[in-house]
Amino acid sequence: MSIHFYKALVAESLKAIQESHELSDVSKDIDNVWHQMEQVRFINLMQENDVNLRIWKLQQARDLNGAMRKKYPVIDNMLDIANKLIPKRNSTGVGSTTSETQEYKLLEQDYYGILCHVLLKKKITESIEEFIEKVD
Repeated sequence: MSIHFYKALVAESLKAIQESHELSDVSKDIDNVWHQMEQVRFINLMQENDVNLRIWKLQQARDLNGAMRKKYPVIDNMLDIANKLIPKRNSTGVGSTTSETQEYKLLEQDYYGILCHVLLKKKITESIEEFIEKVD
């Protein structure tokens, strides 16, 4: 399943994070998730077979995912709502890249779930459904 979000709301959420001092912890979380996504992507592209490094990096990703899901329940709520929507065909969105690892996809869901949290907290949207454009 791929989840697509309204780009304007993604941009608005990121802008709210940058402009609001009260969201400094959210900003740190977004940065941590993004950095971990890049680390997972890098480890997947490495040609070296350093199994221990790969295991360690993927475990870090799983740990961060668990922490974000506890801190931001909206992530799981967003996924529950997306799972109930009728899928549409012929497009790409969150979770659509088959070459990415499960850890990367989970972190990507965390990233957008945190953005959804910001939209709701700042009352930019009234519901999670307003952030989700479609699923396929």
